[in-house]
Amino acid sequence: MRRVILVLILTLAAVVRLYHFSSLFHWSLDEEYWAYLVYNVAHGFHLPLIGGNIGGTGLYTTPWFVYLTALVSLLSNGSPLGLGLFAVILSLCAIVSIYELGKSIFCSKVGLIAAFIYSLSSIISFYDRRFWNPMLLPALTTLTLLSVHKISKGNLRYWLVLGIALALGFSVHGLAIVLVLFSIIFLFNKITINRWFLIGLTIFLVSFLPLLIFEAKHSFVQAKGLVNSKSIGYAKFNTSQVFTFLSNGFSAVYHYDGSSNVKYLYTNNCHSYPQVSGSTAAKLLVLAVFVLLAFKSLFDIRYRYFSVFIFLNALVLAFWQESWSWYYLLPSTVPLVIVTGAFLSTIQRRSKLIIFVVLALFGLINLLIISTTFHQYSYSAKIMQAKIIGTVTHDYPFELKVNNSDSCQNYGYRYLFTYLQKEPAGSYIDSTLGWLYEDRIPKSRPAIEATIIDGEINFKKLPL
Repeated sequence: MRRVILVLILTLAAVVRLYHFSSLFHWSLDEEYWAYLVYNVAHGFHLPLIGGNIGGTGLYTTPWFVYLTALVSLLSNGSPLGLGLFAVILSLCAIVSIYELGKSIFCSKVGLIAAFIYSLSSIISFYDRRFWNPMLLPALTTLTLLSVHKISKGNLRYWLVLGIALALGFSVHGLAIVLVLFSIIFLFNKITINRWFLIGLTIFLVSFLPLLIFEAKHSFVQAKGLVNSKSIGYAKFNTSQVFTFLSNGFSAVYHYDGSSNVKYLYTNNCHSYPQVSGSTAAKLLVLAVFVLLAFKSLFDIRYRYFSVFIFLNALVLAFWQESWSWYYLLPSTVPLVIVTGAFLSTIQRRSKLIIFVVLALFGLINLLIISTTFHQYSYSAKIMQAKIIGTVTHDYPFELKVNNSDSCQNYGYRYLFTYLQKEPAGSYIDSTLGWLYEDRIPKSRPAIEATIIDGEINFKKLPL
């Protein structure tokens, strides 16, 4: 019966994430950048030793995420929707692993409640349909937590799982440092030299080999960049600021209280991330969860896992001197839903009706948010504009310009022409992303200038 319920939850999660998929699919600078990286690998244009830049630190991720998703790009012929569907599949895998984590540490009831909350949370579902590097963070967080728990219970085979999770983590995002610190804290005294530990450690260490080769070939550019980085260092945020960020961010998991235009969830000001928050009731619920978690952690190591993990996530943010985005809390959404499931499961022993009403209300509120959401600059709008330009310009070389009233939404267009095999002879984004496709830019002088302005397309003949 519990497996049937899990299948129903997964089905509901898939429906929520695929609802109006292309018209809610966010396709902007981050997605375009990563799509080009994987497209170049898939089509043999470039085999990198590094992944993406870790936000202003001077460091780069390892390339394994790029190679993994390159296979998806190859199978989907570089389709943005194919890459987005892969992100959805990864989110469903994360939901299954959340269920397994809750069941392993507490009981299957906790796993099901946690999976349900994660599946129907509107803000999580919006981020789960994005194709970019953080999309693997929830699944890798769950694998790390599960591995640490299993190893602590004597299942040494999970050293292999942990090694793979941590290795993939550093190919995804700098937040993988949270996973490493957590593993060290809870497993340092449990390390024994055995073959599973050695295999896991070897996988983790060898995963950095491409970065070391890159450093040797490029005069230690990452080390120099790290020394001069302005993004790392104690950010001097006080405790109340950190707690406010956590409270606002976690409350949005229960009830996202933002604009129905989803573009404002991802970006609002091009120089800083939008402030994301939940309703007042959701904030009070987060406060109650925090208090209960702190109390339970004093006596129960199962809760201590999650409180320490959230603390480490917050601590890493305290040393990040740039603005904080909601997705920086993505790893901690896993502990949040597990702990919430554990507390609700405890209440259910006394009143099943109360829990049913709470979960039903949560589900209805979040489904309503999802059903009334729209995206002003979605993938579907951008691909339609790209196809129109391709049809009008035909075989003539053209220059692409984008000048939307919201300058944050000027991105994502250039890759669409690569996908449609209609490369512009010049574009507004060449100075930023041109190194990713410079060998494929037509050498002909542009004969037509195509300018996109808020959904309108203007064409102008250029002098030869």
